[in-house]
Parts: sequence; C-alpha cells; structure tokens
Amino acid sequence: MEGGARTIANFTALDRFPDDWRLYARSASDDKAPIVALMAALDSLGGKTRANLHVVLDGEEEMGSPSLTGAIARYRDKLRADLLLILDGPVHPNGRPTRCILKSVPDDEAGLLNLFGVVHPDAVGESLQEALQFPSLNIRGMRSGYVDEPRTIIPADATAAIDIRLVKETPAARMLERLRAHIEKQGYHIVEDQPDDATRLRFAKLVRLKTTEGEAMEAYRTEPDSPAAVQVTQALERMWGAPPVQIRTMGGTVPIAPFIRELGVPAVSVPIVSFDNNQHSDNENLRMGNLWSGIVTLAATLQM
Repeated sequence: MEGGARTIANFTALDRFPDDWRLYARSASDDKAPIVALMAALDSLGGKTRANLHVVLDGEEEMGSPSLTGAIARYRDKLRADLLLILDGPVHPNGRPTRCILKSVPDDEAGLLNLFGVVHPDAVGESLQEALQFPSLNIRGMRSGYVDEPRTIIPADATAAIDIRLVKETPAARMLERLRAHIEKQGYHIVEDQPDDATRLRFAKLVRLKTTEGEAMEAYRTEPDSPAAVQVTQALERMWGAPPVQIRTMGGTVPIAPFIRELGVPAVSVPIVSFDNNQHSDNENLRMGNLWSGIVTLAATLQM
C-alpha cells in the first residue's frame, strides 16, 4: 500500500482477475501458490494422470527440514519414484517457464542491477549464470552492543550470522572445514560452547563457532540432457509452443538431497511464481497471471 497500491473492492466476488493484479499475503508465493496450483491442475485433469503421484509437503523447510531425512529413510518404499518435481522458487524474470544451460538464459543483467540497487556484483564468472555455478558466502546479520541508543560501552561480544550457498561440487563438510581454517588463520581460537572466564583470559582473539552442519542441505544437479530433464522440457514446449528457459543451477534451501541419496531419483525444478514476489520479506505477493500459467504448466507436467 505504501508503494501506491490500492485495495480491490469485493475481491472474492469477482469473476475475472487481471494477470497483473497481485495478492499480498505471507507465503502467497512461497509456497501456497504452488500447492494451490497443483491442486487446481489435478482438478482440471479430473484426477486422471499418466503416472501415480506422491505429494510431499515439508512444513519445516525454512527450519532446515530436521524431520524430513529420517522420514524419507523410514518410508523409502512408499516414496520411490521415477522423477521428483520441485515447485519451489520463482520463474525467470522474462516470465517464460523455467528449468538448466548458461548462455541460452536471456538474463537482463543491467535491469537486475537496477532492480536491486547495485552498481556491480562481485566479480565471479563472466555472467550471472556462470556466477551461479559457484558457491557463495553471505553475512546475513550482525549484532553487537547498542546502535540506536547513545551508550558509550565496550561490547561484551559480537555475533555474525552467515550462510554458505552450496553447489554440487562443494560438500557441506568441506566448506565448513575451509571456513574454520580461515577463522583460525586470522589468529582466533575457536570454541564450541560459551567460553568461561579462564578461556577469555587465556586467548586474546576468541570465537565461538556454532554450526548447523547436521542440517546442511547438499546441492544437487540433474543434467539438462538427462532423460528426466528432457521429458519435462518437451512437455512444457508442447504446452506453450516454445522451449522453457533452462537454468543449470538455482539457489534455495529446498531439501532435495535426502531424496536423491535415499531414493536415487532425479529431480527437476518447475517454479511457477513471479520473480519479484518478495518471498521471505515484507509484502510477499503473488502475481495472479503466474497462478493461472502455473496451473497450466503443472497440468502439462502431470500428463508427461
């Protein structure tokens, strides 16, 4: 609303919803929209598909999916499949259906920099898509002392929260090992628990490193020329009359690695929601046209 949007009167009583209207709500795109679109696609097909379906809804994905790995191992026989379709994440900014292949992706890199208010990104690779093939380290939050209050103190501690985006070639344990080695190289002594006074007096540079190694989501990749990827690509091309955008690597904490490890099943992402949906942030939203096209896209994949 602060950006000039207006409330649509009697919204639920309308028969038509223009494509560019947006629905603002928590989880509107991530992940209520894919769930609703999948159900609508099944309804449109009268429940008749060319394959048996197993639907997995992970209510703990934003927490690292602590229960999922054990559940997959426990119900391995019931979950066996030929293909895993992942409905998480946004479509490419140009609006065409997504999935893997660097130079063919029609990125508007100048437009993206303008959208995010960035002069230039870190120099990794020759393009955005090449950069996405590398891991990243992000400092997502820092906290120490008083910021808004004028108190002259010496902070007792400082906390930095970081995350490491993995790719297939960078196992989580190896990346954590390298992070630990870098901290030690700066002269810090690393402890696992809160240090006592004796430890504080012994080491001038002290760090407590708390990790979620056990909850790390290993990266995966289904190559674009694999039978599963080709099947999805052909289904979307038949439906839309044009090939989908194929993205080799996408980011996210979607816990797919346990399925691949336990079941040996290939996984392909078929995102449907709009690129600028503000997921995880204030004013998360769903562009209505993406919901309609998403239903069609998912119906096409269900009829492969």
